Amino acid sequence: MLWKIIALNPERSGYATQRSEHPAGQDSCRLVLYNSLISVAKRAIFKKMFLSHEEVAEMKPLRKWAEQHFWDSYFQVYDELNKLTGYQQMLKSVSTIALADRTDDAGQVSWLDINCGTGNLFEHLTDRDLAGGQKQDIAMFGTDLNSSALAINARKNPQASLILNDASQGLPYKQDSFSLITITNGFYVLKAEDQAKLAEEIKRVLKKGGKVIIADPKPSFSYLSVFIDNLVHRGLSSLKDIWTMIKILRFNRLIDQKAQAQQFHYLNQDEFISLFKSKDFELKQFTETYSGQCHLLSLVKK
Repeated sequence: MLWKIIALNPERSGYATQRSEHPAGQDSCRLVLYNSLISVAKRAIFKKMFLSHEEVAEMKPLRKWAEQHFWDSYFQVYDELNKLTGYQQMLKSVSTIALADRTDDAGQVSWLDINCGTGNLFEHLTDRDLAGGQKQDIAMFGTDLNSSALAINARKNPQASLILNDASQGLPYKQDSFSLITITNGFYVLKAEDQAKLAEEIKRVLKKGGKVIIADPKPSFSYLSVFIDNLVHRGLSSLKDIWTMIKILRFNRLIDQKAQAQQFHYLNQDEFISLFKSKDFELKQFTETYSGQCHLLSLVKK
């Protein structure tokens, strides 16, 4: 298996000091460019019977670049989600489950956050106390396919060991490496067949008795429901977050299009339970979070 892995060292890479700032109108330009590129690619693929194999092959780098450009733009606004009650609820729910009675023999939690993005869960969880009111030593590891997200993550969490990695192709760790694995809003971005592969990889790198916690959007995920819940909990003060919702909603519409094109796959409750029970996991908890728009499940490796 060919791994494409790049370890991020904040000091060597400059991620700790470099920040890419974008003027307020460039996000819209990027989305227009992204949509145009994808539209052109789709039309060409639809007409591939008129193209040579060489011409079709030449289009693949363009589509890959457009995909990467989309995520680069998305992660520049992703942390706006921290303003929303539902998103904060999800971080709190995951960290509460994660820190409940889970330690290694040496007293250290070896924690892997898959598709860790900009590191909001790292920030939130390390600020929480363990059950019993004592802080615990946590060795943090994170993977993500997007280097822009990891650059932001590295600035916020310099103590974390971050790796650029495509989780659909496997995890670059030895067997039984971790006592805790989390995935928040990172499972649905995989195709159904790759989700099954990732579940197998989680089983491989998780220690016996280790815990995996997943928060992932429901197939019926609605940002309107998230906004209404934010309004209910925060009152009129939440109206200032309308621009946040608009910025995120633009990307969410593109994500929904990817799901409809079967590039992404939202799992329902039965699919999640079936997938992990088949991998010898014991389901401990299945509920909802993120204003009721995300599944939240906790499992233990038998």
